[in-house]
Amino acid sequence: MKTFFFEIGLLIIGLLIFILDLALKKGKGKGIFLGWITAILLLTLAIMSSFFYSPSQNWGFSLDNFSYYLKILFLSAGVIGAIGAIPYVSKRIPEKSGEYFLLFILSIIGMSFLVSARDILLFFVSFELLSLPLYALAGFYKKDIRSPEVSLKFLLVGAFSSAILFFGLSFLYGAGGAGDFETLKEILAKPSPLVYGGMVMFLVGIGFKIAAVPFHTWLPDTYEGAPAAYVAFISVAPKAAGFAALLRFLFEVFPKENPLIAIIALLSALTMFVGNLLALPQTNIKRLLAYSSIAHIGYMLVGIAAFNETGISMVLFYLFAYLFSNMGAFFVVESQIISFKDDERIDALRGLSQKNPVLSLSMLLFLLSLGGIPFVAGFWAKLFVFLAGVKSGYWILVLIGSILTIVALFYYLMVAKRMYIEKEEFSEKVETPFSLKVAIGVCTLGVLFFGILPKILVNFSDWAAKGILK
Repeated sequence: MKTFFFEIGLLIIGLLIFILDLALKKGKGKGIFLGWITAILLLTLAIMSSFFYSPSQNWGFSLDNFSYYLKILFLSAGVIGAIGAIPYVSKRIPEKSGEYFLLFILSIIGMSFLVSARDILLFFVSFELLSLPLYALAGFYKKDIRSPEVSLKFLLVGAFSSAILFFGLSFLYGAGGAGDFETLKEILAKPSPLVYGGMVMFLVGIGFKIAAVPFHTWLPDTYEGAPAAYVAFISVAPKAAGFAALLRFLFEVFPKENPLIAIIALLSALTMFVGNLLALPQTNIKRLLAYSSIAHIGYMLVGIAAFNETGISMVLFYLFAYLFSNMGAFFVVESQIISFKDDERIDALRGLSQKNPVLSLSMLLFLLSLGGIPFVAGFWAKLFVFLAGVKSGYWILVLIGSILTIVALFYYLMVAKRMYIEKEEFSEKVETPFSLKVAIGVCTLGVLFFGILPKILVNFSDWAAKGILK
């Protein structure tokens, strides 16, 4: 029972949302109510989990420190994502509010199963359970002509990457003759060409899922065409699940000496380089944040390439810090879209500091955190993964990352310049609904709290990293 505490809790929440959706009358109030209920129930589950947690393993499913940490991350993203999505759901898709939050919960269930899966079949099924609801959610708002295209493109890329991933897993299963991770690790200790082929295809499949270069081309279009409130969630939680899957296989399945580490280091450099340089010419704020997200994936790959306990711990720290920074930035963009009639241009943010000083200050903090400026959460995240890289001898990779961080500061500060220095383009007031204020406020507090007191999250991350190295 305790092993599946999170999954049972999420299933109960999903059933409650389904029943409430059937019982409540249609209207804007329904979306608001379901959004708050979803957030409150997810927060309750996260708090209760601390009383029920105990490491255990059943049927190829493991609840350990590593998976517990990530499930708390998913629930945190779920709470903030549900609150931040309320204005979008209640105003644009009020008749589909129940379906939206139900699919939202189902995706989190898939993530929860994925990070605990220690069997190939359960692992793959969990990945699909994670992904399928997200494909549907991307195309919910039919009045936006981009919505069907984005949903279809997201689905096709997801299906293609899943096929490659499954092909790689089948190679590993064929070479090892078993699906259980522990058995596989013993058998794959002496790798063969079949094993190497499976490992490479696994990395390609995961590369598409996390949007590492050169498998990133789907991400900017998806971020631009999908609703900002939805993108805030998918920019963090599914990526964290993908990184967790990669770490599981690197440390619990693949041989210690394998060629993937060198390939990951190369992918890290490419991803940082392409993400940062392609962000420079962007005029759409969502596309800028999309390429920024790609760059951050590159930074996190530095920690994975380090291939040690410090690297794991700092990647986990980075994921939590990135959650507050990136989700907060996208929620500010959602406020911009609501206020300026779907205008997603960076120029629309001109003069924001005069019209809404609090909102502009929050956005500034998110940008500084994403840029790695002291002393906000993102600064420690980049510093720690770079230290992990140095510890493993990746001096050149860290040097590339450091230089590209300066490049990133340029486009982040260009957004800040528009908010604080340039004259306003629109006279309209900036409308920020209450639920969006709450979501942005939580993200702002997270960025500041873990920027001032990073040791708390560092200790939690260290504790989680030990769970995968036992």
